[in-house]
Amino acid sequence: MKKIFFLGTIFAVMTLLGCTATKEVDNKEVATTTPKTETMERPPRPERGERPQRSEADREERRQQMEERNKQMIAELGLDEAQTEKYNKINQKYRMAFQNARQANEGDREGMMMAMRDLREKQNKEIKSILTEEQYKKYEEMQQARRGQRGGGRGF
Repeated sequence: MKKIFFLGTIFAVMTLLGCTATKEVDNKEVATTTPKTETMERPPRPERGERPQRSEADREERRQQMEERNKQMIAELGLDEAQTEKYNKINQKYRMAFQNARQANEGDREGMMMAMRDLREKQNKEIKSILTEEQYKKYEEMQQARRGQRGGGRGF
């Protein structure tokens, strides 16, 4: 029993450390190693407070995701044509405001969070003004669910 435990422990240690083993091939001893998984090289991490630069493809993908989310929101809320137009204008207006706030508060996480929170509150007030009470209630529920998916509760 002790031998089995000892051999199991040795095997585990060799596996974890990736130790070399030898095997005989055509009467010759050949050293083999445990194959290592290839690792992808990561780009260097940005300095604290610095945002990583996104490629044009990343920006385009993000834009498409936002458009899809917008279409989904419009459909689920059941917005009419006039509401849809106003909703899109509000979102466009605040998209630029959020972008400006990010740039103005670069490196100041706390300042950026406060600016974003303020903008989000203003945006929600404007959106509330174009929705019915029932639609706005559903809108808030959808926003809560979305925050939960992001690990939310961050306030924006």
